[in-house]
Amino acid sequence: MINVAVCDDDANFIEIFSTAVSDNIGNDLESVDRYRNISTLMYSDKVYDLIFLNIDMPGANELYQAKYYDAADSFVVFLSKNQELVFESFNSTNAFGFIRKSQIPDDLDVVMNKFYKTKQRNGTLSVKKDYQVFSIRYSDIIYIEKFSNYVIIHSKNGIFTERSTLIKYENLLKHEGFLRVHAGYMVNIYYILCINSNNVTLMNNEMIPLSRKNMKTLKAQFLKRKPTNPNDFIGGAIYKS
Repeated sequence: MINVAVCDDDANFIEIFSTAVSDNIGNDLESVDRYRNISTLMYSDKVYDLIFLNIDMPGANELYQAKYYDAADSFVVFLSKNQELVFESFNSTNAFGFIRKSQIPDDLDVVMNKFYKTKQRNGTLSVKKDYQVFSIRYSDIIYIEKFSNYVIIHSKNGIFTERSTLIKYENLLKHEGFLRVHAGYMVNIYYILCINSNNVTLMNNEMIPLSRKNMKTLKAQFLKRKPTNPNDFIGGAIYKS
């Protein structure tokens, strides 16, 4: 689940932007905390996945440099109504992204796509094979299928079989870009090439059955999380429209 902080001295904008964040993230959202001043956020003990910070506020850049410049747990995204200031600040720091107040929907989509991809690349799964334990990146998993009392993990680095249940992996990976498409299958949405009426074609040309009850959710998530750049790489695969 994703914890978000929004820091801006404009109370009306905070509510507008918080609603946009909630609509964009949907069920993956745990909380959105609102801050009207820098010091309150500065001394907060809560760890946030994403911090949306108005760079126009006095002391904002100092707060970023002091507390979040090297933070591994929080991604800081700059907000501004001054486009030049956003780009200048973004290029001179390690900020995760930027959002122009005049372009909230488009810029927020870009930031969230980047966030999901980064999060997925950093996650790993430990599985056993031939009496050895292997670490597999979430982004390297193409799909997972159920076979009797086992699950078969199809990845870029090979196939791994484990005595387990698909529901276990669904609970583990549902916030990492994986969706159940059929009673016996779940797929990494970043490896989907196209969605048809009764199957999903992956980028390795494999076809996975798709149940009617899962189609609406799959299409919505697929369109929401697709990279905005057609040459954008995710786990070694290229998105094709």
